[in-house]
Amino acid sequence: MARTSQEPPDSYAQARREAAGLLAVGMTQQLATPLGNIHQLLGNAVKVLDHHVANAKGPDPLGYNESKDIRETIAEAFLLSATAARLATDLAQALHSPQQTIESVEINPLINQALALVRHRFATATELFIDLATTPSVSINPSSFVLCLARILLASADSTRQAGETAVSLRSRIEQRKRPTLLITIADNGRGMKKEQLAIVIQLADWVAREVSGNVVAASEPGSGATFEIRIPI
Repeated sequence: MARTSQEPPDSYAQARREAAGLLAVGMTQQLATPLGNIHQLLGNAVKVLDHHVANAKGPDPLGYNESKDIRETIAEAFLLSATAARLATDLAQALHSPQQTIESVEINPLINQALALVRHRFATATELFIDLATTPSVSINPSSFVLCLARILLASADSTRQAGETAVSLRSRIEQRKRPTLLITIADNGRGMKKEQLAIVIQLADWVAREVSGNVVAASEPGSGATFEIRIPI
């Protein structure tokens, strides 16, 4: 059963716009590349077909090799289009929620969705460690959760960029407290950030967690990486 969340403060709207802007700008190139490749692949297939039609004298089926090449070209374009469509759909869901609602959802697919949106922002020298435990459903605002998690991952990507060989870990597990709690931890050993930067990064996550009685803890020092912990009651 979904319920409408409480009216968010102005700071939440500002933090959401900031995170959405960063995510959208970073995603433009990620979408432009496969779309450009799709355009080129389909253009090549059309050229082959046009050449065949222009030179055929009456009904003349394509040879085996030609038809095989065209099929492989179209298949490659299809796979690229599926990747681009999935990224565009994930981005649209994270940025454009028709209304802010709290729903009982599986959390790991949302974590993977956020990771897919920002994975390209990590440097090749940065190693990603993903360890997601099997968890029950939790009550959360799905689109806002994906957006806030993506914002934190973007910060980790910036922290590790141009810092040599670095690592980022993304983990989820159950804490057995008075009430079972889902703990999501994002940690990196990059350049870190100042307190003012850290406050901006966790602003959105703090609201998303607190409206379901959770909390966010973050720590970072310049040169020592950053750690973010999000706790959500189960």
